[in-house]
Amino acid sequence: MNRSFSETIQLCPDLADCFMQFHQCVWQQSHVPQGVLELCRLRIAQLLSAELDLSVRYKPTLACLSADKVSHLSRYYQSEKFSKLERNCIELAECFVLDPATITDEMASSVITHIGDAGYVALLEACGVFEGFTRFRLVLHCHTLNSEYVHQATQTEFVAMASKEKFKADGMRVKAADSTSDSMVRNCPLNLVPETLEAFLGFYQTLWLAVTCGLQSSRLAACVMPV
Repeated sequence: MNRSFSETIQLCPDLADCFMQFHQCVWQQSHVPQGVLELCRLRIAQLLSAELDLSVRYKPTLACLSADKVSHLSRYYQSEKFSKLERNCIELAECFVLDPATITDEMASSVITHIGDAGYVALLEACGVFEGFTRFRLVLHCHTLNSEYVHQATQTEFVAMASKEKFKADGMRVKAADSTSDSMVRNCPLNLVPETLEAFLGFYQTLWLAVTCGLQSSRLAACVMPV
């Protein structure tokens, strides 16, 4: 049976609830404009040739992002329709998809100049959500990944080239906020975006619990069921 992403994640209701809460927090944080996030999401979908993700829009951004502007997204770097912040964030999202190690200090600094350390962290967090779950949806529909799909994917125009040299950061690009927690995650730069931190922890704890329980069930079934 071929299930959609929503149908698949609903097989584990606790995980679905945690995912929705985290997803909403990513969109509702106050550091990166929703319109910028939507442009990054759509560009990531373009790079991954994810037609389903390209066919939907995040409704709150419909008023601020015209269809005409979105149609120029693949040429954002030469279009006057996009602000410097939008260009910088989309370029960073491209590099995130290709290889996060290609994000340079200069690129990071350009984003931080506009939206601060917390905005930089929030943007990377959003890119992780967009890319990860776009790829997951593609895996669920892998039966459609025929030769035509592969051809289209290889023809996608990348501004951040796959052969781009990898860069090592000169140092920590952002510094975590002061914290008295014993948790490594709560003490890392993710704590600059408290709006998403607890939802992130709740989602990943539930995710790994579901994975662990699934592995245990598989092992138990292997022990009791004849081969």
